[in-house]
Amino acid sequence: MAARILVIDDSEELLELYQLILEPEGFVVHTSVSPFENLADIERLMFDLIILDYHLNGQDNADSFLHQLKSYQPTASLPVIISTADERVMEKQETALTEQGVGILLKPFDIDDLIQILHQALQKRKGEAE
Repeated sequence: MAARILVIDDSEELLELYQLILEPEGFVVHTSVSPFENLADIERLMFDLIILDYHLNGQDNADSFLHQLKSYQPTASLPVIISTADERVMEKQETALTEQGVGILLKPFDIDDLIQILHQALQKRKGEAE
């Protein structure tokens, strides 16, 4: 069964790019310009992984959404990859994000790196489920 990926980014162009890259790789890609208001929707749609832009609408609101995801039992184990062009996020947040099991993808990214990060996160989740 194809992995279901939710990509949340405020750039429509980047959302299209993710679809163009990931769908031919066999992923089912859903996109959104803002985080889902109801975490139950994420649970109901049975996503396998979320790619989340760190600076949605110019704000650091990924932290709040990530906290909600990790605090809600049905989505707590859902792999999340934070994507950002802001290297300061890496410097300040890398340790905390890594401890939460969150991957980091720096923009601009190499397509092969994106695919590799996704496969690693999905494989890790599969291993934890077994």
